Amino acid sequence: MARIINRVCDGVFNYFGFGAHKGAGRLQFFLLFLNVIFSVWPLVCYVVYSKDIHVVYWLGKVPQYVNLSVPICLLSMNIGVNYFQCFHVRPQAARKGCIMLFVVLGTVLICMGAYVTMQAEKVSTDLVQNCGSDPLSAALQETWTSCKDFYLKCDPTFTQNMEACPGFADQQFQQPPPTAAELAAEEADAEGGETPSPGVFRVSKTYYSYLVDTEFEFDCTGFCEFYAQPIWNKLSEGEHRCASEIARRVGAVSVTVGLPTAGLGVALFLVGVMLAGYDHL
Repeated sequence: MARIINRVCDGVFNYFGFGAHKGAGRLQFFLLFLNVIFSVWPLVCYVVYSKDIHVVYWLGKVPQYVNLSVPICLLSMNIGVNYFQCFHVRPQAARKGCIMLFVVLGTVLICMGAYVTMQAEKVSTDLVQNCGSDPLSAALQETWTSCKDFYLKCDPTFTQNMEACPGFADQQFQQPPPTAAELAAEEADAEGGETPSPGVFRVSKTYYSYLVDTEFEFDCTGFCEFYAQPIWNKLSEGEHRCASEIARRVGAVSVTVGLPTAGLGVALFLVGVMLAGYDHL
């Protein structure tokens, strides 16, 4: 096994014209080139997903942190290798340092990629199979139900604009989000066995605006319900429920962010393992 590792590493170093003790400039340029290449996609995903209301709503800032971790880890790799070369660290210490650098950075990326993958898949699965069972989807479903009930009383045919209905501005789903004190009071009531006051946590203008934007963006209807009547987008055919469309958007994060990050982490980890068995380092 050691012979194979030596041949592979020597072949790579000889092909690019650098090695552990020669061609330091070329090695740094090569690592910088890899840094740029592997950082482009995460940075693109960072720009896209940081502005995606659905990803931010359901996954928070976790995908953004994971995307930024890739260029940060690769830059740390460049700095670490440069340190061992420029400061003439003892060969044995430099060997151990390089191995640990690649292994640690690889492990960090593997863990972060795996975490965002599991989170995205969990949210996507819950939206498809258990919509309404978690607080976020339950809040949106209750808001949508409140909107539907109000709309039915105003216009059973669902033809006129709901916002033109009398008393629209006074509805619970048009109220501002609850304050921290109101949330704490509701949690205390729930722990004491009391029924929470309606609309304090689950219904607010924030959820209403999100539902309106979602129905227009995905051309969907309802939230957890299938084949519901469109409330805002009158041109929607009602073939898809909004929760399923959101699940597809959120689930894509596991493929575009989680798996590439974990894959890069595996590559760095394997490089560290190979360096551990490389006799010419």
